[in-house]
Amino acid sequence: MKKLLLLLVPIALILNSCGSASSIQGSAQSGNWYAVEMKPSQITYNGSVIYSKKLNENQYIEVYYDESLESDDRYYSNKLWESYGWTIGDKMTASAYAGKPRSSALHISVKRGVAIYMNPASEFSIFKVVKKSYNN
Repeated sequence: MKKLLLLLVPIALILNSCGSASSIQGSAQSGNWYAVEMKPSQITYNGSVIYSKKLNENQYIEVYYDESLESDDRYYSNKLWESYGWTIGDKMTASAYAGKPRSSALHISVKRGVAIYMNPASEFSIFKVVKKSYNN
């Protein structure tokens, strides 16, 4: 039993650390992504805030569309897939243990300042993430 436990602990740690952050604060401190389920009808491209979340007592984030990010959208999409264990090249390849980003979810990387929405049709859109302070 002890040997089984020693084998399972490293596997659990590896699987838990791949791809997603367990909290929005984790996304602010690491390169991981924080996924938030969203319906396609919640996504807008007019620059209005589509998501907002408190980081701590002093800060929060806002997510909105900013067309200036479009030229880098493929770069950030690749970073999202790489965080789930995929290798990007002429073809996307992965091991049998690689996951994939959830569909119908906004994947937020506070540290990178971007979010990617993966719609149900497996297409993506990129959004800007801005960290703001509460007015005291």
